[in-house]
Amino acid sequence: MSLLSFSGFLRFNEVAKLRQSDLRFESDHVQVFIKKSKTDQYGKVTPVIISATWKESCPVKMLLDYLKLASIVDTSNFERIYIQKYFSGARKKESTS
Repeated sequence: MSLLSFSGFLRFNEVAKLRQSDLRFESDHVQVFIKKSKTDQYGKVTPVIISATWKESCPVKMLLDYLKLASIVDTSNFERIYIQKYFSGARKKESTS
């Protein structure tokens, strides 16, 4: 979560209040929807986009690993398919390179 906070410039209370429904995974990034922020004076929920590099210190990869270890991976069909592809394919790429 520290890597996610650092890469998204998020405050502790923003990360502490995150729920699985506040995350939307795409093929090359994750969108983090912060519902209440100190800098959001008008209450507009604007996503924070965190890019994926798929290297060892990738914040998106670490977030997916965290969600898997915590058994929180319960998403919509599109996201579930993508996450399953990640867990089955990305590990194979890492071991061969």
